[in-house]
This record gives sequence, structure tokens and C-alpha cells, in this order.
Amino acid sequence: MMTARRQQYLYLVQLAWNLRQMDMGSLIELLTYTEPALVIPQTTGRLKITVIEREGVWFYAWGHGRKQSVRVGTDDAAERIARSVGST
Repeated sequence: MMTARRQQYLYLVQLAWNLRQMDMGSLIELLTYTEPALVIPQTTGRLKITVIEREGVWFYAWGHGRKQSVRVGTDDAAERIARSVGST
């Protein structure tokens, strides 16, 4: 049986790969005391992306509010996140 944290990790790996194909580097953060995250280094700090579940639907989230989230599996999820990185 797949745990929620393992599912989050797998979604983040897929996102990292998609971002890599767009020439955007990232790091997977696997701390023992918190949920997995994808970290995108920036000149002004870093953007941290997590995977959350709302009402049975998985989302990538990188801030507060629905404008800073995109549904996992959306064709342009990596592009939307990349645009967000460019505007932060």
C-alpha cells in the first residue's frame, strides 16, 4: 500500500523531471520530520513546492491560496510553476 508521503515524493520526482526538461534545476528535500518538498533555488532565496491533497485531489502548492497551486497531472503544471518562479 502506498503511503501519502510516498505518493507526494513520486509526484515531486515527476515534477522535478519535467522542470529539468525545461532547463530548471531543483532539489528534492526529504527531511524525516516533515513532508517531502521540491526546492527551486533562486537568487532571492528558494521556492518550496509541496504536494497536498484536497478532497481526494492532489495539487502542487508553493504558497498560500489557490493561485499558487496547480493540480497534479495538469499538462502545463511545470510551465505554470516555472512562470511563478520567474515572477517571484
